[in-house]
Amino acid sequence: MRLYHFTKAEFALQDIQHRRLKIAEIQDLNDPFDLRAPQLKTSDERRRWEDWRKDMNAKFGMICFSSDWTNAALWSHYADRHRGLCLGFDIADETVGRVQYSDERPEVDLSREPQESDIGPLLFVKGPDWRYEDEYRVWVRLEERDPQHGVFFAQFSEQMVLREVIVGPASDISRDQISPLLVGFQPPPEMIKARLAFQSFNVVKQQLGLK
Repeated sequence: MRLYHFTKAEFALQDIQHRRLKIAEIQDLNDPFDLRAPQLKTSDERRRWEDWRKDMNAKFGMICFSSDWTNAALWSHYADRHRGLCLGFDIADETVGRVQYSDERPEVDLSREPQESDIGPLLFVKGPDWRYEDEYRVWVRLEERDPQHGVFFAQFSEQMVLREVIVGPASDISRDQISPLLVGFQPPPEMIKARLAFQSFNVVKQQLGLK
């Protein structure tokens, strides 16, 4: 499945060079309702759920993707206001889940210890305001924090193969800056320069290519 990851230019170049992507930690997610989707009607339920969320934060993180790189809002919010890059990956279907956007918060039976069948779907639920992202998630078990950057990374692999490097409309990143970083990739990822569309509100491919 071809999916897209938006980020700042400096981070994207580092990701390509080191063949990795940053893993987002639950505590740093920009949606405060993430992993707080269920209806929590009592203080005891809320306390128990927060304890579970803290435990999840210590053990798991996620890598977020979208199915569409032409969405201008995604470039604005996640790629440094169109100055960043978007990396296109082929992601193994069995490793990724699509986020479901719900107008209603689901109910969970908290009179007992939640089972995997209860929790699993809640890892992919967000409120309706986030539908524009068309998000897909890969959940990753956290191993060792990178000592230099203080964050967690997931290496490129057969389940996460870089196929496209898309340079934002307002970015000055050149082909010469990216090409040396792609040495060794087989086949080499396609380099694309994006521009604002002339007759729609989308971001599209610049036919003149990346210079």
